Amino acid sequence: MISHRDSNAQRIAALDERAEALKLKRGMGIADARAMHPSIDVVEADPEADRRLLEGLADWCDRYTPLVAIDGEDGLFLDVTGCTHLFGGERAMQDEILTRFFQQGFDVRAGLAVDRHQRRVA
Repeated sequence: MISHRDSNAQRIAALDERAEALKLKRGMGIADARAMHPSIDVVEADPEADRRLLEGLADWCDRYTPLVAIDGEDGLFLDVTGCTHLFGGERAMQDEILTRFFQQGFDVRAGLAVDRHQRRVA
């Protein structure tokens, strides 16, 4: 579980599956969470380290497309236009990216938008 300071309180910023199974919620005070489960592990958020990690992941995604951008504090945007055929199509490319992230220990979600109206020039 990761915490952050909010005014005068330490609050839950992010949870893993085990913390969610304990019925802990994002935004809950750490004192309340520890009252319910005294042995929980809490790590303070490090926004600079998170940003460096996200930048590293963006660089890693260059293997799929040269057009990678950081999206907010915790997301990546990959413009894969013209690249998907190299990986067996849109769905196959997405599956490969997700699999490789999961293998590295990341819990990720992905969305895929396809412009079916785009004209292809032969």
